[in-house]
Amino acid sequence: MLLAADEGENVSILEPDRDIRSGAGVK
Repeated sequence: MLLAADEGENVSILEPDRDIRSGAGVK
């Protein structure tokens, strides 16, 4: 689940709104 966390952080920087809606960087 390290990948998910890493992607979540990336998404947070680009689109925090989407990150929260996705759950944790779920593309």
